[in-house]
Amino acid sequence: MLLSAASAVFAIVGLFVDGSAANAISGGGFFGPASFTAPSLTYAKGDNPKSLDFGTPVSLSGPSSSTARNHLDGFQARQFVGNVGWAIANLGGDGNGYEYPLRSTNRGKTWATDGPYFHGPWANAPAWVSSLQAYSATFAVAYEPEGQTMYATDDGGRHWYSILAFSYIVNVSHIASTSTTSAPGIIRVSVSKSGNAPAKYVFTSMDGARTWVRHTA
Repeated sequence: MLLSAASAVFAIVGLFVDGSAANAISGGGFFGPASFTAPSLTYAKGDNPKSLDFGTPVSLSGPSSSTARNHLDGFQARQFVGNVGWAIANLGGDGNGYEYPLRSTNRGKTWATDGPYFHGPWANAPAWVSSLQAYSATFAVAYEPEGQTMYATDDGGRHWYSILAFSYIVNVSHIASTSTTSAPGIIRVSVSKSGNAPAKYVFTSMDGARTWVRHTA
């Protein structure tokens, strides 16, 4: 199971090679490449295991020991933009489940999966995240503070982009766009060489986290 699951990770995210992050294969050194394009996160298929389908209703009831794949085990983060709710949550597994992005259209009364799972309970799984920033009803980012990982969507979860070319994330911010031709605005990710060091570089994206450019902080 471990071997097949780990193999699936390489196919799903394409971010690890011999235990190194994507910046290593991009030749960008410790702080990542000067510019890069983030890969799209895809749905795991087959028995590796298969991701729950987009829009799968989340079960909010039942015993905490439930291993039903759509059973809510716990929220990592939640945020609302009007009646639209965004969340990161573990589903199934009684504490050893899969981390999914969730979305609600009724301010949290009901939730449904909003993309493929971010993280699974095995070695070398896609990276876990615990923080969430929702900038609109369709645009949100999930990341791990002092970690390397970010996932982002600008179409309500239909497509997520996975970014692991950072070093240690110090801060994530957003500058709203005043132009209708650049609706996502600018995402800024400040990074350092260690979790408690000052930011050394800032990565920016102006197209919903698809492409990134590195700047000196």
